[in-house]
Amino acid sequence: MLLAKDVAPIETDFIDVLEHTPGTKAEKQAYFQSKSIRVPRTNYEAMWGVLTERLHHSGAAQSVFECLQAHMPIACENFCVLLPRPKLLTYGRASLRSCGDLFFQNGNLRRVGELFLKHRPTHPGRPLRPVATARRFQTAKPYEIAISFAGENRQFVGDVARELDSKGVRVSMMSSSA
Repeated sequence: MLLAKDVAPIETDFIDVLEHTPGTKAEKQAYFQSKSIRVPRTNYEAMWGVLTERLHHSGAAQSVFECLQAHMPIACENFCVLLPRPKLLTYGRASLRSCGDLFFQNGNLRRVGELFLKHRPTHPGRPLRPVATARRFQTAKPYEIAISFAGENRQFVGDVARELDSKGVRVSMMSSSA
């Protein structure tokens, strides 16, 4: 299950995924309507706002992932799950642009991409590929934040690192002096 603490910091990434999901605003609006969720067609920020208001952040994120999965061509889905270097995508093609939102230009997964592969929704008639194939996608570093500090600040930085770790942020500490 997606957690709000994972979704809220990257809201703009979810809005981008929603915008670049293949289909028109009207088609996306109709998709959510079929799920008994009325969203405006004015802009994608407004759609996301209604989804978060109605379903909270974690539910809104899951709904965006379900919409993407429902509209994503099988070839793109296979590409996102199986290939090691998605930077080779032609981002300009609408059907593949949403895949591009899941990755950095260097081919590493964005946080939204990690969440998508970890929490892929299942759809009738579409086989769910094993999540184990996603293990080939690793972030470039085993941490999300690196903290460089002077040796005399080790105690303070250690406290900050432990607090970040308790919130699920992977931290690396590098002292500039021994």
